[in-house]
Amino acid sequence: VGNIPVLYQLAIELKPLVILLVVMGCSSAEPNIRLIGNFGKVTLLLCIPIIGWQLFDPNTYDVIFSSSAHSGVFILPGEVALPRSVGIFWHPGSLAVFSGIYSMFFLFRYTETKRFNYIKWFILAVVLLLLSLSRLEILSVLIAVTFVIIINRRGPKKYFCVLTVVLTTLFLLLVAQPYIEFVVEKMS
Repeated sequence: VGNIPVLYQLAIELKPLVILLVVMGCSSAEPNIRLIGNFGKVTLLLCIPIIGWQLFDPNTYDVIFSSSAHSGVFILPGEVALPRSVGIFWHPGSLAVFSGIYSMFFLFRYTETKRFNYIKWFILAVVLLLLSLSRLEILSVLIAVTFVIIINRRGPKKYFCVLTVVLTTLFLLLVAQPYIEFVVEKMS
């Protein structure tokens, strides 16, 4: 690819970092964190009916949003194509990045406050992330959640948690082996 697409993609990838730095630089943290949390909640809730429309009545959705980048599909072995959700965003990757950032935001808020309400928002963000079918963002959040869980454990629970993560990863790799082979074959 040329230099312009690379620079454009770099700008897209750096947006979350810029947002994070702005939040960290806020002088009065708690009101700003509440504002950022409320923004995420509203945006995630707005995505639900749009994704429902996209998945359950794709023909009318395609007519209204014909210029969206939602037409890409996720191909499973056996040539089964799954639609990638976009919500209120233009591209599934944007939904994935937004949902990934907010899933971690709500997880961190839960670890700080121990309020179960944040777990509900975390689950909603993860579900929307999974509906985007963006592999790298899903993997990134999975790794981040793993680190958060491990870091927050103490004593023997920490070692049990590490062992569970290793065994689960090995199991998932075994289960996903046909898909991994399929992807490698398609890339060749």
